[in-house]
Amino acid sequence: MDRRLPALAALMAFVGLTLAAIVLDGRLPASEESLAGWIAQVLAYLCALAAGVLLLAPPADPGTRTPGFVVVGATVALVLLDALTAGQEGGNIGGGLLRVVLLGVLAIVAARLATAVGAARRPRP
Repeated sequence: MDRRLPALAALMAFVGLTLAAIVLDGRLPASEESLAGWIAQVLAYLCALAAGVLLLAPPADPGTRTPGFVVVGATVALVLLDALTAGQEGGNIGGGLLRVVLLGVLAIVAARLATAVGAARRPRP
């Protein structure tokens, strides 16, 4: 069974929920966080972990194991980063840069999955 399409859908849900969390937190002053934004971000992380697990679950295609490890690793790093910077006031430029890099890594994996799913769905001549 090809698990790339459900994994791609889970990564797209991660993107949508992360954007929702940013919008919900962006309407408040910097010193406050909304509960709705926090819940949306937790759900986003759960979607990303589900995508990684889908790519790693046996019998996984050998080509999906590396992206699965990358997705799980980047998601765990994002969760740890959020946990370490949760109570801080003011900006954290290093944490922000790391977050952008990790989100970029997840975007690259999602783009490669989309390409692979699209190629698999094309009719063969």
